[in-house]
Amino acid sequence: MKDIILTIMKSVSEYFGSSTYLVMAVCAGVFLMLTDKKKYSKIIIPSIIILVLVLNPVSYKLLLNKTRFWRLFWMIPYAYIIILGFIEMLKTTDKLWKKLLITTAFAAVIIVSGDNIYAGHEKAEDIYRLPMGTGEVAEMMLKYEDNPRCIVGGDLLTSIRLYSGDIEPLYGRNADNYINKASEYDKRIYKEMESDTPDYGYILSYARRLKVSFVVNSADKPISGKLQEKYGYSSVGTTGKYNVYYNSSLKKYSSSDYTWEANGTGWYCLDAGGNKIAGRSAEIDGVWYYFNQNGYLIESVDSEAAKNLSPDDLIITQYGSDDYDKPSMCYTIDDQKGHLIIIDGGNKDEYKRIYDVIKMYDRHVYAWILTHPHDDHIGAFNYIYKTFVKEAAEGKNDYHQVAIDKIYAVDIDSDYYHKIAREWDYIDYFDEFNSLMKGEANLEYVKDGQQYEIGDHSFKVYNSFTEDSYNIKTGSLPNAAGMVFELFGKDESMLFLSDLEQENADLMMSKYGDELKSNYVQAAHHGQNLDYDIYDLVEADTVFVDAPYFLRQEDKSTHTAYEHLQYFKDKMNILTYDTVPNTIVLK
Repeated sequence: MKDIILTIMKSVSEYFGSSTYLVMAVCAGVFLMLTDKKKYSKIIIPSIIILVLVLNPVSYKLLLNKTRFWRLFWMIPYAYIIILGFIEMLKTTDKLWKKLLITTAFAAVIIVSGDNIYAGHEKAEDIYRLPMGTGEVAEMMLKYEDNPRCIVGGDLLTSIRLYSGDIEPLYGRNADNYINKASEYDKRIYKEMESDTPDYGYILSYARRLKVSFVVNSADKPISGKLQEKYGYSSVGTTGKYNVYYNSSLKKYSSSDYTWEANGTGWYCLDAGGNKIAGRSAEIDGVWYYFNQNGYLIESVDSEAAKNLSPDDLIITQYGSDDYDKPSMCYTIDDQKGHLIIIDGGNKDEYKRIYDVIKMYDRHVYAWILTHPHDDHIGAFNYIYKTFVKEAAEGKNDYHQVAIDKIYAVDIDSDYYHKIAREWDYIDYFDEFNSLMKGEANLEYVKDGQQYEIGDHSFKVYNSFTEDSYNIKTGSLPNAAGMVFELFGKDESMLFLSDLEQENADLMMSKYGDELKSNYVQAAHHGQNLDYDIYDLVEADTVFVDAPYFLRQEDKSTHTAYEHLQYFKDKMNILTYDTVPNTIVLK
């Protein structure tokens, strides 16, 4: 029993420090009860009951020794009781000099017996009690800045400030709503940092925008050199457990005339006059950003591209997921005049990615180009059109309606397709598309050799369903008859090959020849199927390969994406799903 009482006394001492505050709380409680029992019994009596239960050797032996029972002391509002007692004492004193004397005595007791609540801003004395690597990471950051701001993950989330209060994490445990509701963007970053495949493009963009100098991640999940260079971060050290990345340029900008804000749709920025920046590029703290006509930040446009944007340029972005177990294709085009153009969109279960982009354009799609009716190309479109266009308009749900001005697609002979469709064609998506499009005035089927206007720009179709399609002997009909088109900027162009098969590629090359030359090319069928001759003819500087990680592996015997990537890397700049979203500016 003696040992239990000593343990309790030690725990009380750890919580209260000296017994001064406990004595003050007891005295204040007694005074309050004598002053107005009815008024103060609701706080004093429950506190006494909790105190007795906590300090009782019997309850300790039965229960509290199995847990960190000292934390229960936080349930006793002793500081609140002391303050109430102090205030009531002042109220009952009529002389000013007595009030001053009571206040002076109260302050003296607090100063003499209390501890500095900012003592945590000193380095931890016993660093060996912190998770492995905490001290090394902290010292690495403190070497470069006195008060480093950082994004950290893992054990560092709770331990880095225990080592030094000079370090300022962007978020702590609260990112998981530990104390109160965290912002959606802090939660997104927290989720990415803890993910097996973090989106480091999003993390670094976010960190740079909010002037967070350091990003510290798990040693087994390094950030690619491309992304480090793109966002101005570089590795400054590695421990056995963590990588530390630093952006030294952020130190130059201690203040800003701009204010970053966010809502459920995206990030936007207010200038010094409180006006939203919209429809242009702007330099903010040494970095250039592009904001669409609705004022939302388009994060994938890097600083150099944003700085050099001309009014006639097209902003083309490739989307995808590197850890997804299916192929897909999804691109957007922003013409800087408020028009959003979408190409395909990906699988049905990926719809939210493109829907989030649509929201930034006031839920208005100027044109939607669908290359062919396979699920990894029209799945998301079908879901969005059914849910956010038709059902929203009919009042069958509470969603905001999406407007789509124009839809371009390939007119495949349905009867013939049903006759020859293969199991992996998932023809139900084609049937669903036809059902959704029945009677829709915004649908236009494209034809070979025709050019179509979209805003101030145009695209030309080189392949679609024709009479020749009935004679195709190899591959899948939707792939072979898929829309191949060239998008024209003022001085440059990009060729989209969709999922083109070699038989149709041969026909197309013989028919159009050098017309197919372009500055950028989307590799057919996620980097598979075609011979290299069409890429030699196109002579593009950059190739987009719509291939997640699993497709880019050498041991995928049924796919040729790996071999194509080996061929591309000696001839072109490659953009694929390891760095999405990937954006280029078509001049």
